[in-house]
Amino acid sequence: MTDDPPATPSERFASLAHEARLAIVRELGGPAEDGEGYVTLPFSVLQDRVAVEDNGRFAYHLGKLRGTFVERVEEGYRLTRPGIDIYQAILAGAYSVREDLGPFDTDLPCLDDDCAGSLRCEYADDRFRLWCDSCEEVLVRYVLVGGYFGDDLPANLLETASKRIKRDMLSLHQGYCPYCAGSVEFRALGPTRSFRWSESTDVFRHDCTRCHWWMRTRASRAALVLPQVVAACASEGVDLCEWPHWDARVDREEEVLSRDPLEIRVTIGVEGVTREVTLGPELE
Repeated sequence: MTDDPPATPSERFASLAHEARLAIVRELGGPAEDGEGYVTLPFSVLQDRVAVEDNGRFAYHLGKLRGTFVERVEEGYRLTRPGIDIYQAILAGAYSVREDLGPFDTDLPCLDDDCAGSLRCEYADDRFRLWCDSCEEVLVRYVLVGGYFGDDLPANLLETASKRIKRDMLSLHQGYCPYCAGSVEFRALGPTRSFRWSESTDVFRHDCTRCHWWMRTRASRAALVLPQVVAACASEGVDLCEWPHWDARVDREEEVLSRDPLEIRVTIGVEGVTREVTLGPELE
């Protein structure tokens, strides 16, 4: 007698194609009473919570999830690591239909000192976009995974986008993808078109080698998330984590000191605190 072949990805995801099975995942995603991770529930308790009265039908649905998204232990049933991923994705709205939000006016001025316009933002087609209503320069266009930004719009949308972009940038800069944990390739794209509000022309790109998530950035933006720079500013009472890189009150200057090897000196000024850092070929 031979072991059954492992389930394919399509078979595993097909096992979720029933509301009762998604309900099982949601119920097992609750917190454990001792506060240590997720709940483990006996068969009968889980059945009552999912509200499937027929024992055989409930056992059938639970069996479809076992081995991939749910596992049986001595105390009952609990989520596996992939099951936790699915539970978190459900809560984050990754598989929900999300309505577009905006466009909204903001109180942020254009970063170009010669432009009298102000910035607008929106969330459409799963993407956050920030641009000037006068010169039409697009500052940020970024895919956001997740759907609910709260009722305080556009402030909550701006805050959510800023924190997600900073988190992703730091993770990619450290060499691993924030979404699939794949390894990251870094490359300098070299001088390219400059924004009206920036003298910087050098652009860099991080690419995940597994899921192909990518991000382009500039040295002055990357510097805002580097631990050494964040710590240096924190010592002066300035929390860079609270400052999005599109805030006009953050002064950034870049000066290329050398092309081979590449060295860029970045000067950052926030709330009267100025810090200078020299970054190497991989923005280290």
